[in-house]
Amino acid sequence: LGEAAVPAITDALARGQDDEARDILWLIVLLGELCSPLAIEPLTHQLSRTDLDLMAQAAGEALAKIGPPAVPALSELARSGDPLQRLYAYASLGWIRDDRAYALLIDALSRDPELGDVLAVTLAEQGRPEAIPHLYQTYQTCEPWQRVEFEEAIRDLHWGQHSPPLWSRDWRLRYRRLPALEEGFELEWVFISTVVHRDRELREKRAGVPLRSLEEITKDPPEPDEAPETCEEC
Repeated sequence: LGEAAVPAITDALARGQDDEARDILWLIVLLGELCSPLAIEPLTHQLSRTDLDLMAQAAGEALAKIGPPAVPALSELARSGDPLQRLYAYASLGWIRDDRAYALLIDALSRDPELGDVLAVTLAEQGRPEAIPHLYQTYQTCEPWQRVEFEEAIRDLHWGQHSPPLWSRDWRLRYRRLPALEEGFELEWVFISTVVHRDRELREKRAGVPLRSLEEITKDPPEPDEAPETCEEC
């Protein structure tokens, strides 16, 4: 049915929010697959429900599939939301190759140091080497535990290293429930970041790396992508 299906799916999503007998994941995924601007408002609302981690992550990935039309709504949430809402919004903006998204992420480096590690990853996702000077400037003043993400982002941009996001895979496989993850789906870096930002002690325990020069950071080659693992029991 295409875009004509959006109102019915949106209505079903609203009805299933607090019904444990319903699995709203596939409704969120379908809204993303339809890539309709009509789905932006319900998906942004879902993204703001950070108490539903996996659903918020799926909504963020769905908004990234919609692309540039979703930038204004995500930008508003990135400026006015609480830390976890901003985290999810930044991640979606990082996946959308758009000048407005890039400009907001660069501006947030100085405006939102609390989420500096997240912003570093999102700017690496943007794939623009011109972000390196901005990243290095913030790297010199960020919290020591955030330096790892800044160095990895700088290195990846310098070497042109970029792995496609998990949501770019076939949606039937990307969002398949996995018993090993307590019926969740494969974890993107975003979910791990939410765990770190929810736990102050965990952040304090993270080892900080010493400050290095830009030349030292870019001299290191990026880490190679790991080969996919095959389950020995299958």
